[in-house]
This record gives sequence, structure tokens and C-alpha cells, in this order.
Amino acid sequence: MTSTNGNDYMFRRVHQDSVRLVVQHWLWTHRLRYALHNMIPKQTEHLRIADIGTANAVWILELLPLMPPTTQFDGFDISADYFPAKDWFPANVSLDVVDAFAAVPEHLVGKYDVVHIRAFVVIVRDNDPMRLLSNLIKMLSKSLQSPRRMHRLPFRPP
Repeated sequence: MTSTNGNDYMFRRVHQDSVRLVVQHWLWTHRLRYALHNMIPKQTEHLRIADIGTANAVWILELLPLMPPTTQFDGFDISADYFPAKDWFPANVSLDVVDAFAAVPEHLVGKYDVVHIRAFVVIVRDNDPMRLLSNLIKMLSKSLQSPRRMHRLPFRPP
């Protein structure tokens, strides 16, 4: 998950694509009726949340008013082209260029209580998601990596 120049990104990086991402996000959350799964307690203090493929950080922006101010949001993307200006966010939000398919930087290993990812099905390399999934699991805090904690969230269509 090292920094990259973003040459592997399959979409254009133009204003219309950023708008498409906002509309796509709205459609998902409108249909699912949540941005953060209801099994994750939103009022827990000092949560550390990673948003993989954050793009324009729309998911983080939606969650900011719903979470305690002690929640740390870190958004990662292969390119900073869609990142909003840093001074538009409070101190508990950071955005950084990181490649989700590369090795996880040591400072991100075991750091997060929640690792959020969406819409990666179209960019999984060689039809093999294992490297990506392994990287996401490495980012979870060690207590969440135990076999008892690694369970699937039930999906119930609205």
C-alpha cells in the first residue's frame, strides 16, 4: 500500500467522474439505508476508521456528523486528484495517496477498528482479490483479526 503515481487507475480523473462518485454513493446509501453498517456502534469514542478508495471522501463527509469528534478518519486512494482541500476538513480527517494492492506501510498495520471499501470489484487485479483482502485485514487492529471477530456481517436487502 505504498504511494503510487496512480497510473493503474482505469477511470478518467475529471470533474464528471467525481460527480458520478457522489451520485453512486448516494444511490448505495439510499438503497442500503446506511453508510456505516448498523452492527458498528457509531457512538464509540476514539474509533479509527480507514476509507480505502476514498476518492472525493464523500463517505467520510457523510459520517463526520454522525460520529463522535474523537473518531479518526483516514482516507486512502491511488491518486489525490479527487481529494478536497485539506483545510475543508477538521483535524480528525486525513487523506493520503496509498495503493491498496501494494504492501501495507508499517505505520498502518493493526491501526484501524473499521476498514471501509466499496466498488473495488472492477479493479481487482488478475481476478484475484486475496492480496487486497489480506492488506485490508492487516490494517485492522490486532484484536479484530482474531478468528472469533472475523465474521461476515449479515446482508439483508432493504
